[in-house]
Formats: sequence, structure tokens, C-alpha cells
Amino acid sequence: MDFEIAGKLFPNLLTMITQLAATGVLFLCAYKWLWPSVHKMIEARALKVQTSLNEAEEKQKQSELLLADANAKLREADHLGKELVETAKKQAEATRKELLDKAALEANQKLEAAREEIERERAEMREALQREIVEVAFAATHRLLEKKPDAGDRYDLEHFVSALKESHGPN
Repeated sequence: MDFEIAGKLFPNLLTMITQLAATGVLFLCAYKWLWPSVHKMIEARALKVQTSLNEAEEKQKQSELLLADANAKLREADHLGKELVETAKKQAEATRKELLDKAALEANQKLEAAREEIERERAEMREALQREIVEVAFAATHRLLEKKPDAGDRYDLEHFVSALKESHGPN
């Protein structure tokens, strides 16, 4: 058996050059006709990715601005709400105080009017009582003058005056 080791270890030079030339021709054809369209696709994809990234960054900046604006408006609304509540509390307290003062004034006026009415009625009653006493005394005097007074008349007059005092009180 005869083996040629050198032929097995080293390839044929002509085959190797042919394979290299065929690979070069395939590479040149791919570079000339395929590479421009592949390169355009890769550039378009890179441009699209870059545009998407830029848009995403812009949208993120806009959303951050909108969030900051919304937070500022929320704080302002919260502050305004607190101010409105405080104003309403103050107005309610002022209205309450005004109503209480007005009610107290009206109550005092009514109480004073009632006191004046009571005092007026007392004065009228005193005057009426005095007129009645005078009329009774006048009637008693008239009766005494019509007849000659005696001890029984004196007793009747004293009894009449004491009964009058008891029925009308010390006033």
C-alpha cells in the first residue's frame, strides 16, 4: 500500500486558486449588486431606530414637563382648596357670630320691651287701684256724710280698708 501523504496533507494549488477566484467573483458580485441594497436597508433601519429613540426621548421630556406642570397645578389646586375651606370657615364663623349677636340683641330688645310693658301695666294698675281706692273712699265718705257716723260705721270702715289691703297686697 502506497499512500501519498504529501498529496493528502497539501491541497492541489490549481484547485485552491480556482476556489479562491470563484469566491472572489462571488464576493465582487455580492458587493456590486447586493451590498448597496443591504447597506441601504441597514442604514434605513439604523435611521428608523435612531428616529424612534429621538422621538422616545422627546416624548419622555414632554411627559416629564407635563408631569411637572400637572404636579404644579395639583399643588396650586390643593392650596386654592385649602384657602377656600379657610375662607368658608371664616365666613361661616362670621355669619354665626353675626346671627348670635343679632339674636342676642333681639332677645335683649324683647326683654326690655317686656320689662317696659310690665312696668307700664304696673303703673296703670297702681293708678287704677288708686282711683278705685279714691272712689271707694269717696263712696264711703258720701255714705258717712248721709248719716251720722257711729261706732259700727267706724268698725265697718276699718274692716273694709283691711279687706281692701288684703285683697290688693301691700302695693
